[in-house]
Amino acid sequence: MKLAAAFILVLISCCFDNSSAANAQTCLTQLLENDAPAFLQELGDLLCNYQVAKTTQNQELFMAFLNGVNKVLGGVGCTLDDLLGTNVVPTLKNAEPIADNVAEILFGFLNNTLGTISDILKNLPPLVSDFLKSLVPDASTVMNVLANLQDLKNLGCDFLESVLPKVAEILKLGGEVLGSVFNNLAVQQKN
Repeated sequence: MKLAAAFILVLISCCFDNSSAANAQTCLTQLLENDAPAFLQELGDLLCNYQVAKTTQNQELFMAFLNGVNKVLGGVGCTLDDLLGTNVVPTLKNAEPIADNVAEILFGFLNNTLGTISDILKNLPPLVSDFLKSLVPDASTVMNVLANLQDLKNLGCDFLESVLPKVAEILKLGGEVLGSVFNNLAVQQKN
């Protein structure tokens, strides 16, 4: 899993160019490295929660979104402060603008990550691509959707809930295959 995540991370590392964004990238990158498939699904769930809060203009849902993001970030020793590059204390009065900033960062990270995954999938050798499509029934559809993806903010929860689990499945499979290949190469080099 770490091999697939590391490859993706190298490709998206150019997308952040200031120090607060670098802190955000470091936190999000650590989460992606730990378990890319699970993190992408969790990120989709959080962003869906944000979209519901935004649609309903419910301050408590904005707070729940921020608390959820903070909990996820805590898994790698980060906080909302690290993500935003400034100290924040979310309250019911300021939850929406803070949530908007956090969601902007998360949507950007997810857009860049999915774009990178799309680029990788488009450039797979035909034999590998066919193998992937045989193991993941919806791989072709996911590859086409990712290739035409513009901006996740404009898509609803349905997209996040339907496509991200398939992307996670592809990443998990890719990590297992890469891990197996590298393990076999290491065994062959020892012999």
